[in-house]
Amino acid sequence: MMLVGFVWAALAPLLLLVPFVILAWALRKYGAPWPRLGAAALTLVPVLAVHAADRAAFQEECRARTSAVITSRAVADGVLLTSGTANSFGYRYLNDEGFTWLEMRDIYRRDGFVRVTRTADGKIDEVKIPAPTARYEVIESHESLSSQTSFSTTRIVDRQTGAELARAGRGNFLGGRMSLVLGAWGSSSCNGAGGDGRDDGFSRYYHLARQTLRPPGEPARR
Repeated sequence: MMLVGFVWAALAPLLLLVPFVILAWALRKYGAPWPRLGAAALTLVPVLAVHAADRAAFQEECRARTSAVITSRAVADGVLLTSGTANSFGYRYLNDEGFTWLEMRDIYRRDGFVRVTRTADGKIDEVKIPAPTARYEVIESHESLSSQTSFSTTRIVDRQTGAELARAGRGNFLGGRMSLVLGAWGSSSCNGAGGDGRDDGFSRYYHLARQTLRPPGEPARR
């Protein structure tokens, strides 16, 4: 089924050949001039107009939801990670982001917590703890506005004061009402550089915790 999904995503626009052929035949039958050109216009213009409207609505949401803002910085060896993917993708905070330890929910006991530490030799050690001790919490959340539009948000919060140190978001658009015939060609994304999908914006979103909490050995970021 995954292979079928990839093939559809790449070749979905070929579905537009069906209405194009039907319209070209009908226009030719009734003597319309330039039947192929007319069929192409009648096929593509509505699709592109609807897609443009849906994408414009997505970009409007992006401007409101994805700006990367760091209001305060601190230094931390580790964090409490609250995320639906903490026990899988969350390990990147140890492997890539420079933190030496990470606290998260225990997947085997939802009212418990674990502390994951990266040892000097690069191994991962995990122990159960009664409660989190980290001062700073990284909160990753996901919201689906529709089947076609979703946003992921990362927030850095000081657990002692409740203050939010930083926030950044990323949005994904799967093509809107025309996704069936546009496939992957109609999709787009936006992120914390202001919703324009640039690489530096994705870096601000993806590395928000590192940029905000400056793990030991990391230079200050401006």
